[in-house]
Amino acid sequence: MVYTTGSDKSIREITNNKETLRYEEGVTYSQIVCGYQRNLLVAGVAEPDRPGSIQVFRFPFEKVSEVQAHSKAVERLKLSFDNTKLFSVGVDGVLACFNLVDKSGRRKDTFAPPSIQTSEEILIEKKRRDDLQFEIMRLKDDIDQEKTNNAANIRLEFDRNEEKIKTLVKEQDDQTQTFEARNEALSHQKMEFDRKGAMDLEKLELEHEEDLRVKKREFDEKIFGDNERYQELKNQKEEQCREFEQRISELVLQQDKKLKEMKQEHELQKQQKDNESKTLDSKINEMLDENKGARKKIEDDAWERIDVIKDKNKEELAQVIEAGLKSKGELTKVTGEYKNKRGKKDQLQRKIKEKSTKLADLLNQTTDLRAQIESQKSELAERGNTIADKDKRITDLKKKTQELEKFKFVLDYKIKELKRAIIPTELEI
Repeated sequence: MVYTTGSDKSIREITNNKETLRYEEGVTYSQIVCGYQRNLLVAGVAEPDRPGSIQVFRFPFEKVSEVQAHSKAVERLKLSFDNTKLFSVGVDGVLACFNLVDKSGRRKDTFAPPSIQTSEEILIEKKRRDDLQFEIMRLKDDIDQEKTNNAANIRLEFDRNEEKIKTLVKEQDDQTQTFEARNEALSHQKMEFDRKGAMDLEKLELEHEEDLRVKKREFDEKIFGDNERYQELKNQKEEQCREFEQRISELVLQQDKKLKEMKQEHELQKQQKDNESKTLDSKINEMLDENKGARKKIEDDAWERIDVIKDKNKEELAQVIEAGLKSKGELTKVTGEYKNKRGKKDQLQRKIKEKSTKLADLLNQTTDLRAQIESQKSELAERGNTIADKDKRITDLKKKTQELEKFKFVLDYKIKELKRAIIPTELEI
């Protein structure tokens, strides 16, 4: 039979690989322990958002009590061999011990270890007993002899100690006189050291105050200069920003005005060229229509005349042929004029392309001007960074002022230590 728990927030009883019982309360248990003779089950709660409590069950899964044991999750549980003590350890670092009392009135099994009584008699052989008695008598004689020798030695040692005491008393008197002379010398040294210490302390205080005044004056002057420089740079930056914005607005207005004028001019030229091209196309179409009509009329007349005077003489036929050639020459002339008009049209189209190229160049110039504006903006940003560096430097100077104050505190502390160093000398004297 096995009892298990897991992240499914339940306790299961498994017998022969089958689940026989289940207990669910909606909390996660970190560890469960079973009591002796299967009469007790203890479980530790390990929820992350609630304190760690210990739940006690009577089989089968009858909840008896719940104890708030830890401020965080329960980590380990252990029962004593007789089910009277429960030890628990939590994530909060607390080791707790609880007494378990069965109030049901059932008989408690005792688990006391068996006691063994030792024998009061020692059994040995007679020969071994005689040897021990002889050894005891010999030891008693040795003890008596040793006591006699010790008494003589004690008397001799007492006499030697008396002589040593007299010698030590004499040496103590001599040392007392020496110490008195040394005490007088140390008193003079103490007075001299106190005088020199007071002078050195006064000198250090004067030097420290002078150094502090100089550094404070230098720092104030430096701060004043940096503030003036900061204000000057700030005013320059604002003036440059105003000039730059005014210049940018003027350039943008000029560029927009110029671009509008060029666009209008281009549109007018393009409209004029389109009108001229349309006029030329209409004229060419009219001339082609006239040429076609004249040609058709001439051909019709020629074929009629050929049909009428087919049988006439060759001179009339030659005249008709000459007239046809003359018409062909006129047709060639009209065709040449068409080609000339076509060439003028191509020339006008090339001019339109050139205007378009110029317009693209102007757009590129506008892009370059915008790039210059962006570069000047970046320059303004760099100047802003410079001002930020000045601010940082002012902050560093303020930190140095704080360090000077710390230095003053350290000097005051050293002065106090020097004053305290005089006390051991007085104690030694």
